[in-house]
Amino acid sequence: MPTSSGEIGTSVVLSRVAYLATDIFGFDRSHNIVQPNAFFTVKSNGVEVEGSVSPYPGLNA
Repeated sequence: MPTSSGEIGTSVVLSRVAYLATDIFGFDRSHNIVQPNAFFTVKSNGVEVEGSVSPYPGLNA
């Protein structure tokens, strides 16, 4: 008899990076990030599949 189980969920990452000086190009790379994440796991007949999705902003203005 096949059995299956799984889970879904969300998480949030909070990050703050502060540099004391600018980089060699004169940019201040300090930043604050709030990054949400949604994930899932499904296990069925000995096979497990996992996945997640999270936005990643390449450039912050």
